[in-house]
Amino acid sequence: MIQMKDDIVAEVRRYREELLLEHGGIEDYLKYLQAQRRRWEALGFKFSTPKRRASPAKPAADPKQ
Repeated sequence: MIQMKDDIVAEVRRYREELLLEHGGIEDYLKYLQAQRRRWEALGFKFSTPKRRASPAKPAADPKQ
């Protein structure tokens, strides 16, 4: 992997490390985020969810066969 010096990337990485340390790891951070989402939803906020793509339609049978 190529390492580049970028102040913004360094800042994002530093904040990520701080969040993970604060919450005790990625699993606990995800639990925290889920609890926050439920709290915000209870206050009336709405979150978008990824749209599921429908499976591709099957081609119609060839009437000549």
